[in-house]
Amino acid sequence: MSYNFSSEFNRPIITESVKERQDKLEHKIAEIGIFYADHLYQSKKETEPKPKFSEILEQETAVLSQLKNRVYTYFEDDQKKTDETLRVIYDEIDSLYQAQADNWQELIFKKIQQAMDQYEKKSDEKEIPTEGAKEKAGMLEFNLQEQLRDAEKLGFDIHDQFIQIHFEDFYKNKDASFDLEKINDSLRELAKQIAQKYPQARAVIGISWLLEHPLVSYLEFKTVPDYKVYQNDFSTWAQFVDRNGQINQKRLDYLKEHGRPPYRSTLGYIPVEDFLQKYLPEEMKKEVKLKILNPAWKEKRQRITVEAAALKKDLSGHAAPPANLDRHLNKEYPQLMELFRSTGVNQEAVEMARGAYGKSMEELDSSNIFRPLEEKLKEYFSQDKYIEKPL
Repeated sequence: MSYNFSSEFNRPIITESVKERQDKLEHKIAEIGIFYADHLYQSKKETEPKPKFSEILEQETAVLSQLKNRVYTYFEDDQKKTDETLRVIYDEIDSLYQAQADNWQELIFKKIQQAMDQYEKKSDEKEIPTEGAKEKAGMLEFNLQEQLRDAEKLGFDIHDQFIQIHFEDFYKNKDASFDLEKINDSLRELAKQIAQKYPQARAVIGISWLLEHPLVSYLEFKTVPDYKVYQNDFSTWAQFVDRNGQINQKRLDYLKEHGRPPYRSTLGYIPVEDFLQKYLPEEMKKEVKLKILNPAWKEKRQRITVEAAALKKDLSGHAAPPANLDRHLNKEYPQLMELFRSTGVNQEAVEMARGAYGKSMEELDSSNIFRPLEEKLKEYFSQDKYIEKPL
């Protein structure tokens, strides 16, 4: 594999500024990503009629991840507008790649940066959501994750919550090192925080290339090799950064020789009971009350979910509401209507349904017509969700 890295790429990063180091490293990681995407494109075009360089760049590297997030925020989480905007940008990237100018890599960088700048102002003005925000436990960052894709295949419930941990990138903290005792101290601190603030979490999970590294096998995460993990997050590509905040030349050489990164990010998890038994101080274990999903809550939630899906199908399948809509809704969707009565929005629900008849499923999904009712449902289902059990 051959590639012309920029002259700046081969220069060591010399700076005391953590942010400046991070910016320069991210640029170098992006160069590696473009190099890798170019290699994958050359391989794919031998077996596929018209592969797209931008799709490879998006799916297999971290080069476009920040841009995607920024555009998504700019359009206020409107997925359709986000997709349309990104498609235009990606088409321009493909054109630059196909033209193969001597400086095509630099031109693609400039195009991405221009798009980043274009969607920066409005994005940065938006309030940062607090749900899922990262917290600290020693040298670990972690966040509460509301859902996990394919949770049921791993033995969990779709409504279970999880604690996701992130090892802080070494270059962000000049005092950090891969010290097993520091990691253990951080895990003990995390166990305390889970017991005190997040007893409803069902497992501690991580998605990282480190879970393939032999040095972290002692953490006893159960890895799931066949769990689909996209390799387009910066954390995956941080494996090319050494503990001194420079490019890890040994791993870059591996990529050049083998045509793939040394490690791939994978999912690993530990049931929270096992995690707390291992890391929580003995004196705290007797006091811990974990929270598990209430079976009665799950049954009620399932019935309501089924009726809500049936109602949506009813609305999209008929051009106009029946003559006596109130009676119809109470007969066909009794659990759902009883819920609306108990929360005081029964009549509002009837009128919203009346206005929704004849709309397509896509229109119902993309519109905010039922947003007030969804908020009531969220509030209703926040009650009696858990029952306690000792550790």
